Amino acid sequence: MANCIIAYNTIILNTVYEKILKEMVKPAIIEEFARISPIAWGHIAFTGKYNFKKSDGDIDVNAMVRALEKHLKQYFWKIA
Repeated sequence: MANCIIAYNTIILNTVYEKILKEMVKPAIIEEFARISPIAWGHIAFTGKYNFKKSDGDIDVNAMVRALEKHLKQYFWKIA
């Protein structure tokens, strides 16, 4: 399970990292962003009932990237 979470987080973080490099974000922000660890799993719910019957199996990574990027721009990028 831990390997799956780390892989999932790495894909999301890497996509955001590549995007901020293209957008010419300040180097200080890039350095801070690079310190984010993919090992965290506080955002993963381990308990509960899950229903994947309505899912087509695709994961919308871009939607997750947009949500993370919005959060970063709102809170993280202001301080740098």
